[in-house]
Amino acid sequence: MNIKITNYREEIDNELLELFYRSVYGIPTYREDKGSDYVRVPLSWIYRYKLSEDNITKVAIDGNNVVGSLGIVIRTGEVNDKKVKIGCFVDNCIVPNYLNNYMEISHELFTEVETEAREKKIDVICGWDFYQPSIGNHRELFERMNYKWVKGVRWYTGGSAIRGEYPYNWDSTNIGVFWKLGFRLLKYYYKLKEVVVSPLPRGIELRGMKDADIENICELINNANKDKVFAPDYSKNEFQDIIRKNNIHGFVAVKGSNIVGVLTYITAAWSGQMFGKPYYSKNWQTIFGFLPDEFAILPEYQKTSLPMNMVVELAKIKNPEKGVKHKDDYTFISDVVDEREKMNWRRDAFLKFGCTEPKVGYGVILAKSLRDDIKLDTNKIWHLPARYIVAPVPSSSYFQKSGQ
Repeated sequence: MNIKITNYREEIDNELLELFYRSVYGIPTYREDKGSDYVRVPLSWIYRYKLSEDNITKVAIDGNNVVGSLGIVIRTGEVNDKKVKIGCFVDNCIVPNYLNNYMEISHELFTEVETEAREKKIDVICGWDFYQPSIGNHRELFERMNYKWVKGVRWYTGGSAIRGEYPYNWDSTNIGVFWKLGFRLLKYYYKLKEVVVSPLPRGIELRGMKDADIENICELINNANKDKVFAPDYSKNEFQDIIRKNNIHGFVAVKGSNIVGVLTYITAAWSGQMFGKPYYSKNWQTIFGFLPDEFAILPEYQKTSLPMNMVVELAKIKNPEKGVKHKDDYTFISDVVDEREKMNWRRDAFLKFGCTEPKVGYGVILAKSLRDDIKLDTNKIWHLPARYIVAPVPSSSYFQKSGQ
């Protein structure tokens, strides 16, 4: 094996999209009879990187084969009251039949990324990864490369159906009685959860986020996360720019003229869902869902019914792009939560809503400081918004193109 690390090139886009799904779903080899039409949505591997002013995109090549990838998107944040430039790694993928060479390929990818990160004056590299099995099996690699990590950062997933029976278009794929029954039961389970939710606290209303709210929203988010590692320090202009580039929507909880809570979210998509049938097929399905990106509530309301009401409000939202509707009235929601928080109102809200805790969702946040004066405290909560984990869908043009 002769691994070479190169920069992204448009002509290998299809290979990178296939790498993404083969690495996620664990398909060991390409099967000509099944095709290879599974793609990350949107239909471009490079899309998420274009949302950043700057990025790093590295690809591992063995001969003519794409066998691994690692990318970096840029954000700012605070560590110990110092404003830092953070490189969030994404697409850390290795094709399954090269997993025996995980240590070598990952070492080469991370080394190349770190070299370029230093050139771009990036202060810290961080990202989310599955704890089982990759980090647990390859702890030696990351310790040798001086990465720190925090465990207990995991996915919570759930959804709500009003009229649609299933969360996406099944095309001609036969999913079987088990999955049909399962999704039908989930539909009524989530509807019941919505019905029995306690009313909002007295005097509080939920409404859409407005431009005039941005300054107060920034203050609320910054204060809520000020004691965390990689804490946000948004200015009004910076946050408006993030909203525009990442197609972020949101709503606020207000009491009188005061904003007491905010939930911003990205529209994300997951494709190629197989549900017990691990093979590629040209009849692939897409789940469109909403992921909380920044979720902050004033302390005095965190133990009330407000957090769950805001989760339910998110679950009821359809495609936020004006004039565009999904074929199926189904919302899939998912969030990454640091379970180490002592008063984890965010986790509790998702569990009360009925979100599940998938076994594959256990993860860690890995991070490495590239500056001697920046120390990472693993005893604190680490802040990593969803847009640095899952790629958002660009705009209504995609939904129209895909028939959604």
